[in-house]
Amino acid sequence: MVCTSIVVACELRFGAQRKGSGRLIAQVDAVLGALVVLPIEAPFDRRYGEVRAALEQRGRVIGAMDLLIAVQALELGLTVVTANLREFRQVSELLVENWLAAA
Repeated sequence: MVCTSIVVACELRFGAQRKGSGRLIAQVDAVLGALVVLPIEAPFDRRYGEVRAALEQRGRVIGAMDLLIAVQALELGLTVVTANLREFRQVSELLVENWLAAA
């Protein structure tokens, strides 16, 4: 199953609105309408606290939105598909793939 996080959906919608492009807003609507958008639900908060504390203890801080996405994927046992491997690979036990990398 291919799905996305509510965090990613929020970021896509923000980017489209910031651009002010009706065409881009419609494209984001179409893409998100075709995907399952996963909400953030408890006990996500407990796992978030654990992961963020562990990262900070190791001196490895990642972006706030990336951290939310990573923890949600961990909590649900999902793989994050991204080209931003440097950031997401900092999170222990997170499964990460780059579908854009040359095979």
